Amino acid sequence: MASISEVHVTDVTIKNIDQLWPRIILNITEASFIAVDVEMSGLGTKNGTMASHLDDRYKALVTAAKTRSVISLGVACFKAEQHYEDAPSDENETCDSNKNQLVFCVSVYNIVLLCSDPYTIDPDAVKFLVAHGFNFNQQFADGIPYHKGNDTTSEKSSQLYMRRLFSELIRQRKPLVVHNGFADLVFLYQCFYAECPNKLASFMADLSEMFPSGIYDTKYIAEYLDHTSASFLLFVFKFSYLNAIESEKQGRSSLKIVSGDKTKWTACISLQDSSPTQKIDKLKPVLNLCEQYSAHGWCLAGVNCRKSHNINAIIEEHKKEKTSRKRKRKRSEQKQIKGSDNGSNEQQKRYSEEHSSGTENGYSDTNNCQLNQTEPDNFSHRSGIDSFMTGYTFAAFIASRCTPSVIANFKDANLTQIEGKVYSDQIPFLDNDLQKSIVNKLFLSGKNIPLSVCKSLYTTTSNNHSEKLVNIYIN
Repeated sequence: MASISEVHVTDVTIKNIDQLWPRIILNITEASFIAVDVEMSGLGTKNGTMASHLDDRYKALVTAAKTRSVISLGVACFKAEQHYEDAPSDENETCDSNKNQLVFCVSVYNIVLLCSDPYTIDPDAVKFLVAHGFNFNQQFADGIPYHKGNDTTSEKSSQLYMRRLFSELIRQRKPLVVHNGFADLVFLYQCFYAECPNKLASFMADLSEMFPSGIYDTKYIAEYLDHTSASFLLFVFKFSYLNAIESEKQGRSSLKIVSGDKTKWTACISLQDSSPTQKIDKLKPVLNLCEQYSAHGWCLAGVNCRKSHNINAIIEEHKKEKTSRKRKRKRSEQKQIKGSDNGSNEQQKRYSEEHSSGTENGYSDTNNCQLNQTEPDNFSHRSGIDSFMTGYTFAAFIASRCTPSVIANFKDANLTQIEGKVYSDQIPFLDNDLQKSIVNKLFLSGKNIPLSVCKSLYTTTSNNHSEKLVNIYIN
């Protein structure tokens, strides 16, 4: 079944990283793609990080990465299963339906970090993180230490874990998946790799060599390919989840997620409280939807907002608005064809009747449905869960474009095994033409074109990167 009720997330701290290290490296080695999410201590002023000129925006992000820190890192390893056999989970599911399934085994890690260098904490960032359940006591007590910038000879062994982990991610040449990941990539580079280059063009050239299998941004996919009415992470995750369930019901290619083995540090995070299939009770009085949260996934009032942040109701409202726009377009086209005679008046009447009937079916008006005031969504901003949602959204996008023949070809293929490691020319189930349309394109807020991760003919990679990359592959 495409439905999922919980996510297994393993907390990684300085107390257990030695025990978990072999498991983490194995999951990275076997992964078809890896999704990451970064929680930071702040980003600085919005004027800089949202500057209209991209070079200025990059410089502001580099300054933020040098003065702030990564406080937790989510890593979700998605492994495409070639020969997964599963018994039907209910009477409506048959063995034949499994043939059209894309199956991914997922291992999710929430890595708690503590920067050894002095860093700034933005009050707004702290307020946001505390409101969404971030445990600062755990971070300061058990966070894995690291230092920023270039490698040094005086590093303690405990400070090398994250550099070794990031180097392994690069060495394995895995596709990297992010959501609105420009800032994340700058922080990852500065905190776990080397000093960021001065120029944006050099940074893009470095990234293209660090991740030769490509970087994929699910926010870009949501905005430019899926054309969702909102593109913040929780919205696109729930939207993708609903579409995956609907696709399975209609007998099309579907997505199945299998959780990796649990450890004693693994928590089962329930998704039931905010399940996309949660029914809305039309009998109870409710508040209006928060327009700010509905559009962008955040609200200045936070948990004190007097309007609803219920993601299920937000999705239903977006669906209703999309249906309304389609009807208006259709009516406008018909009116242009038939002219402004009595026929158009009849169309207006019919449209009005259809539009007003929304309160009588499953898509009820927001003033007549059950909405929870500022639903807590305790999983929505924990880096491990965010990395899972990012990876799931990407996998669901692949499933929505996949055909049964592609699935069959993957399951029948003989993958090349070299020294126990699985190598593939591309992400399983992802069509070559589709891959070219989404790879190495980072979403840019306030811009109508993406940022391309590539090395131009007139750009050289940075010296710090060149030295670091040689050391990674040699050592």
